[in-house]
Amino acid sequence: MEGEIGTHICCSSGCGKPASLACPTCLKLGLPPSRFCGQECFKGYWNVHKELHKAVKQARIDVKNDLSQLPTEFSGFNFTGNLRPYQKSEKKIVPDHIMKPDYALHPLGIPLSEERDKRTNASIRIYTPEEIQGIREACRIGREVLDIASAALRPGITCDEIDCIVSHGLV
Repeated sequence: MEGEIGTHICCSSGCGKPASLACPTCLKLGLPPSRFCGQECFKGYWNVHKELHKAVKQARIDVKNDLSQLPTEFSGFNFTGNLRPYQKSEKKIVPDHIMKPDYALHPLGIPLSEERDKRTNASIRIYTPEEIQGIREACRIGREVLDIASAALRPGITCDEIDCIVSHGLV
């Protein structure tokens, strides 16, 4: 049940205890509330946590003051809340020397190899040891990419910045 002790973990750095208190300012701002195990952790983490509130308030002011950042397909649209789409960046082109899955080359993004596999195999596919090794390697690389991306996350970072960090393997 939502709000029950034990369902949330204290967000105070290094605490990790079950949290029952919700930040009232987060609730007022309409944010998912940060949770704390008690007043001591809440007060001890407040100077760090209140920066989130400041950033959210500033972002809302910035969006209200600069509607030129809206993508053109949203011009004239009446939004009901504070959330706004941001400008889309140009589509990035993957260099030719990088292998791409068949759906990346299809104009509609259809995975032709998977479609063909579904039509020709009525049973569960059994992979060869080489295919299993390839799957393991793909999973390892995927995990590495997720680790790099998660290490870069911070308030205010853009998707383009995360994309640049991941594509260059920087942390």
